[in-house]
Amino acid sequence: MTTLVAAAAVLACAGAVISACRSTVEVPTVDPPASHQPQRPDVPQPAPSEVTASEPDFQIQSRIRLKGTKQWRTKIQAKPGDDVDIRLDYRNIGPVVQRSVVAQNRLPDQLVFHPGSVRLYNSKAPDGAKQDNSVIATGLEVGDYMPRGNFSVVFSGTVPPHLDICGRNRLVNRGVIDTPDSDKMATSVIEVTIDCAKPIKVCQTTTGKVVTIDESSFKGDRYSRNVRECSNGKNG
Repeated sequence: MTTLVAAAAVLACAGAVISACRSTVEVPTVDPPASHQPQRPDVPQPAPSEVTASEPDFQIQSRIRLKGTKQWRTKIQAKPGDDVDIRLDYRNIGPVVQRSVVAQNRLPDQLVFHPGSVRLYNSKAPDGAKQDNSVIATGLEVGDYMPRGNFSVVFSGTVPPHLDICGRNRLVNRGVIDTPDSDKMATSVIEVTIDCAKPIKVCQTTTGKVVTIDESSFKGDRYSRNVRECSNGKNG
């Protein structure tokens, strides 16, 4: 009996207006998956393939100052025989710990290193902890550093009293930070200007001859700039 009633209802619906028949049928509404919903135009959406990588990174800087001064610079002017301080800075600017950090400094050939002057400054040693001389050899192992962790290595040296090149000499210092992930180098410069000796002709008063000497060697008790004082007028 139930089957006959249902069939009759279907036949009746078929003969009626379609819109009227639809009004008696309830179809549940299903929201589309979130991935198919339109994005709000005012909210920036990341690209589907974009991936944020947590890569280690660090900053390095090499600076110099004249001994007894406070200003650190990447380039200074010095004179032969001046004492200088050299500084190598490191800062972890990445999101992860950097392990087994090594600091190394490659001095200019002419600069004289002061053994025993190396000090390490960090959060554990804000006043500086004395270190061995490995920073200018195989490298100074300074340990692990958290993000935003930093340190400075400072040591001293002397500009050589004699340089072979007259004019401007550039002594380039190279600081290196080495980690298992990468290594970086930074440079600083000491400029030393040597007056070039000018050859001049003078009268050698002890011999009465005209000779050529470097201007820096001129002494009034041995030479005269007035070559006419020499009787023979010949070059020595």
